[in-house]
Amino acid sequence: MDKAGILVYFCRMETYRRAIFPWSEHSLPPGMTVWAVSVMSVQSDGTMRRSGTRPIHDLRLVTAGEGMFRCGGEDYVAGPGSLFALYPGVPFEFHDDPESPWGLFVLQMIGSGVETFLKGVGLSRGRPVAHCSRLDLAVRRFELLHEYYGLPEKDPWRASGLFFDLASALRAEKAESAPGPQDSLVRRATYLTSALLETGIGVNDLSRMLHVSRSTLNRAFQKDLRLPVVEFLRNARVQRAKQLLTGSDEKMSAVAFESGFRQEKYFYRCFKEATGLTPVQWRERGDS
Repeated sequence: MDKAGILVYFCRMETYRRAIFPWSEHSLPPGMTVWAVSVMSVQSDGTMRRSGTRPIHDLRLVTAGEGMFRCGGEDYVAGPGSLFALYPGVPFEFHDDPESPWGLFVLQMIGSGVETFLKGVGLSRGRPVAHCSRLDLAVRRFELLHEYYGLPEKDPWRASGLFFDLASALRAEKAESAPGPQDSLVRRATYLTSALLETGIGVNDLSRMLHVSRSTLNRAFQKDLRLPVVEFLRNARVQRAKQLLTGSDEKMSAVAFESGFRQEKYFYRCFKEATGLTPVQWRERGDS
């Protein structure tokens, strides 16, 4: 079945209406470790019920209605603002309330960094449900990504900016914690870095998300913090690694990845340049 046929099929399902927009190629753009291969907007008629397992990661945001999600032997109530993740090979069951049907946005994702991405928005295999307190912001970000995926011609770099904007909105825990347009460029960049560090966010990503050039962003950091933005990002990753080394017994490869380093050798080099110790020595000393 071709793409047009798939879209017609999904939009005519008897139980509920679904508009699905897939990425044209099911492969990651260069430099990306996590990617949304499809973005869906779903409106149930109250008969949505699914169980089984998924072959890829699936993230859902409930925008309206009530229902139940079961995973790992636990039952969760899922209403407006609820996020829940389906992990490959992990059995699940969910259904909405016939009297209060769900509205949903859905991301289907691939890549080696998906679980780190999900951890960044508060989800894990042991905790597959979280709450997004900035539902209004998250819905708008989902709408923008959904609209963009529906275009016949798409730029992966523009899509990645919208994708990371969405992640930032999903992660926000307090309405006042997310800076607005009136805040300084550095404050907004700092917030995005903290929210998305695990994804390996870089200078170009920040520039696209903030709609400024790389040189403009760098000048702002030089003026406010007296250091280039690339050094700020490296310092943030080293600081996150220190926290992980002190508070967990994770493998060094996992610490590097969760700190935003995509190459373990580069992680070792940056960490030693910043601290004078290797990550192993830091952990053995128990420094904080």
